[in-house]
Amino acid sequence: MELKQPGIEGFTDVTSSIQKLDDLKNLKPFYEHRQSIELRCRVSSAHLMLASPVFKAMLDGPFTESSRNKDGRFEVKTVECSAEALLILLDIIHGHHRGVPKTLDLPLLTEMAILVDYYECHEITEIFADNWIASVIQEDEIEGSDYQTNMSRLFTSWVFDKSALFNSVVHTILNLTAGPIQADLPLPSTILEALDQRRLSLTKQFLDNLYELLEAFWDNDGGCCTECTAIMLGTLIKQMLSFGLEVPRPMGRPAIEKSFLQLQEFSRNLKTPKWQHNSRMYCCTFEAETEDWLLTMSDIDLCLGVRFEDFKLAKSVQKIIAPGLK
Repeated sequence: MELKQPGIEGFTDVTSSIQKLDDLKNLKPFYEHRQSIELRCRVSSAHLMLASPVFKAMLDGPFTESSRNKDGRFEVKTVECSAEALLILLDIIHGHHRGVPKTLDLPLLTEMAILVDYYECHEITEIFADNWIASVIQEDEIEGSDYQTNMSRLFTSWVFDKSALFNSVVHTILNLTAGPIQADLPLPSTILEALDQRRLSLTKQFLDNLYELLEAFWDNDGGCCTECTAIMLGTLIKQMLSFGLEVPRPMGRPAIEKSFLQLQEFSRNLKTPKWQHNSRMYCCTFEAETEDWLLTMSDIDLCLGVRFEDFKLAKSVQKIIAPGLK
């Protein structure tokens, strides 16, 4: 079988310039005059079909991705993927394991995960993936990483069935993400939607507590006396506005873009005013008012319902039910 033979119209064939895997690292996506490049590989259809049900379907069925050329060989065309990752995958499928890198950086590992997920060749890449992930992803670095890096880790851990890593990344994302949880990677929409709903639920719980505290002072139900309540109310409003919370609470609008951790730290660090009248020192504090629900929120299970096991179970149920659907 041959990939992209003869040349694709509008593409420049650069196959002859590739002698080893390292040559692909400097390969640009465009040639002269912004013309896309073409890379052709001769591979074994038997190996592809054995390793991947997707390749098997392409080669056994009337798919547009495959056709026979004038020499009777199959041609499979693939675009918009990493050439380096594709060559690594083909080396694994064809048993050329000495040429497979022992370590990958995270961007290339992510590209590998995209191909493995698309072609459904998890089993044949499993041993290599274990080494790649162990070499590039350290759990103690997850919390200090940026959002996009952690989304790459989340996708990679999902594709290669790394439940502990997946759950660690989920915990960090839910704790630190201030806006909608989205990804440019082919993560199942059910995962992204569930994570974002969980994020909204967690931030809503914090906001409910803060606004209930505000209403208590507003209704004169907090503080030791009217004067104390008024001062606590004014101080709380000022700090909430400075933090970016609206007063009164807006209705029918999505939660503000604050992370669970930001809301937790804001609530813990509310500054109580110090004042006295006629030599009397008033001792009401925000710490006392928030102690109970802050303790409850600190013990909350961030990952409830959105762990690796939850999504895998749902996927397994779908596979069982789907064959019986009409």
